[in-house]
Amino acid sequence: MSQENPPIKQIKEYWDSWITDWFTRCVLAKPNSGDKIKNWNIPISTLGNKENAYKYFPEPYWGNIDTPNLKGVFLNINPGGGNDLQIYDPDDLNNTNESGIDKLKGEFANDETYKYSKLVRELSENIGYITTKWMFNKRVKWLNDMDGLKKGAEGYRTNIADYLFFDLVPWHTPQKTDISDFCLTHAKQIYEHVLKPISRLAETVEGNFKDKIIVRGSTILDLFNKEKFKTYIDEKSISKWIILDSSKPLEKFSSLLTIFKLQDSKSEFYVFSGGASMFLPNPEYSTLAVGRIGSTTVKDIIQKQPTANSV
Repeated sequence: MSQENPPIKQIKEYWDSWITDWFTRCVLAKPNSGDKIKNWNIPISTLGNKENAYKYFPEPYWGNIDTPNLKGVFLNINPGGGNDLQIYDPDDLNNTNESGIDKLKGEFANDETYKYSKLVRELSENIGYITTKWMFNKRVKWLNDMDGLKKGAEGYRTNIADYLFFDLVPWHTPQKTDISDFCLTHAKQIYEHVLKPISRLAETVEGNFKDKIIVRGSTILDLFNKEKFKTYIDEKSISKWIILDSSKPLEKFSSLLTIFKLQDSKSEFYVFSGGASMFLPNPEYSTLAVGRIGSTTVKDIIQKQPTANSV
């Protein structure tokens, strides 16, 4: 995939510039609480301050934005509460005893030509890094399950290469509730700089996930249930599915699946909401179409794209 690919170019340039702006004003200058980063307010966490915005490196997306063989696009809520590896402390960036990760941080801090896209690509190659490990365990393993591949089998995915993982919001916050109101307040930014670009990006995917964006979490549904956002949806594209844990003798509710497209877009959002964790449901779980007769599986929905007449 060429860097001149329009959605790649838009995503890469916007977030490279955004992260550089964040680093200059949030890490080095430590701005006043009213500051914004390109019209994105710095969120107040449940701690009652904006410490996380200064303390943790934002993560608008994860993976290699320049991958030549993009095979899937995922969307999450936000990067979570943050971990020690994700802390940026400008006082420690020139430490001669830096770890490999700290050296990458140092390069970003000391070389103005070193951009987020390069930093995140290099961190994405480190399976031990917290974000990379999370994406592997909660997203890439699911892809192996989709193909029925067991660890050690030929073709089993062992890293996150060739997939991109986006967040509705780039900021770290300890809880989802910290970010829900923020998402609604920043609906325009999220639509223009996240949802619309990745819809176009999914059209360039190769394989079973072409024109598909896999989403875990209901926050995106909250956005599109707002009156001003309804105009962005192709309402005729909406379908809803109940997912049941069919591994139990008495099937049990797992989650809901809502599928929809943006206006004038080929790509569909597959939104899995409900349930207890950020894991995606077992591909072999059974599904029931809401308002229609019949059933199928999660795998069949993703891979075969059933229509209203095929269930």
